[in-house]
Amino acid sequence: MFDWSNYLGLAEQLATSADEASWRSAISRAYYAAYGIACTHVSQPRLKDEGSHEAVWNAFVDRTKQTNPSNDVMIRRDGLRLKQLRKQADYTASPAMTQKEASEALRLSQKLKTALERRTPTVLAQSQPPQAVVPGSPAL
Repeated sequence: MFDWSNYLGLAEQLATSADEASWRSAISRAYYAAYGIACTHVSQPRLKDEGSHEAVWNAFVDRTKQTNPSNDVMIRRDGLRLKQLRKQADYTASPAMTQKEASEALRLSQKLKTALERRTPTVLAQSQPPQAVVPGSPAL
């Protein structure tokens, strides 16, 4: 099985480079390291309602499933912040990404990795998406 934290090591290498493409790649790899680890704590993300990435991070604030509320709230907050950096790095040509942002992504990813490793192995079940109403059938 792939060890998602290997992406974090690659991100650290890329962040030491002196070019924007490497910094952008470092941000992306740092994000996917944290996201991959977070996915191991979440069961079947809701792909239709909010996208798999949003669903994974939002699963940590479901009050009925939290093992450590303050830790889980931090995981969601930092996961969404890291996702925002990754989207900017992957999809926005301007403004330029800097080594400072790559370092911030590494810091957040490492923090998330540590927080996720401290969690109990309980898998968070996500809320089910609303049932589709089939035309001609009674509404639920």
